[in-house]
Amino acid sequence: MLSACMVAVGIAAGGAAGVGSFNVILSYIATGCAFTLLAALAFAFFEFTKLARVRADKPVAVVLGLVRQRAALIVLPTLLWPLMLAAYTTAKMAIPFLVGYSWDGFWADADRLIFGRDAWMLSIPLVEWAPVRLWEWVYSGVWGVLLFIWFAAVPFFASKRRVGVMYTATFAAWLIGGWLVAYATSAAGPVFAHLVDPTLADRFLPMREHLAAALTPDGPIHRTQVALATVLEKHIAIPAAGISAMPSMHIAMTTIYVLAARRTWWMAPACAFWLIIFIGSAYFGYHYWIDGIVAAVIALLCWKAAELAFEPGDLRLPATLQRSAAP
Repeated sequence: MLSACMVAVGIAAGGAAGVGSFNVILSYIATGCAFTLLAALAFAFFEFTKLARVRADKPVAVVLGLVRQRAALIVLPTLLWPLMLAAYTTAKMAIPFLVGYSWDGFWADADRLIFGRDAWMLSIPLVEWAPVRLWEWVYSGVWGVLLFIWFAAVPFFASKRRVGVMYTATFAAWLIGGWLVAYATSAAGPVFAHLVDPTLADRFLPMREHLAAALTPDGPIHRTQVALATVLEKHIAIPAAGISAMPSMHIAMTTIYVLAARRTWWMAPACAFWLIIFIGSAYFGYHYWIDGIVAAVIALLCWKAAELAFEPGDLRLPATLQRSAAP
């Protein structure tokens, strides 16, 4: 249902703004299917390895049976998640045409009120103790690849309740944060603020100059920011395109990772990754730190609601998946 709601939002926003999304749908579905196939192969490999250790009989039949048990869940990373992501991208690219960006000054002042200075200034010593190029690749490449790996792997490696909680919380966070809050409090972010609000041009000029000196022209952050500015008013949805700072969906997803990692050895890496993304979001000018704080709160509330929807011990699949799995 949450995916259907986001798709409806994408259709409505794209139709109203004249933003086409056919190509981006195909791109996300192809990516989702590719990562799901890799996750299935990894799952089969791990299961074969466990069976080999005990010299189990008929390992192929056993592994195929385990995969069949997960078959109904495969629709999540191969269809529902790509459709939701395509709809979100379409809705995000429709922002300049439907609501514009009018909250940058408010969120910039909120950051300064909370932290005493603009967040990008505070982030400089936190980032530049290590190579900036490393931060670039983690913030852009690692985050994007991990997003698809996570969605593809969860249906194979997590319990059915855990799958329900994580997908429900994620879809709810993207619907509420990526659409409702993004449209209600639309902001472009510090690095793009001068494009939508000339009064902020001088305020963030030192930041843009600092990034121009710190980033390499062929690096992922510089190339991405140039591309995002170029397609700001395009009427064709492009994967990973669109500008929307409030709330930070980078932080929303990393918050979901932290919540999912509780009581496991993944907790420390998840928290470290959250901190890297939070700091980098200000340093690279994509976000005000308040964007990340709001996103984390949204993700936490969505996670708690999802946990209530899937009671402990309830291993049932959602009704739609039950029907698809029925013989």
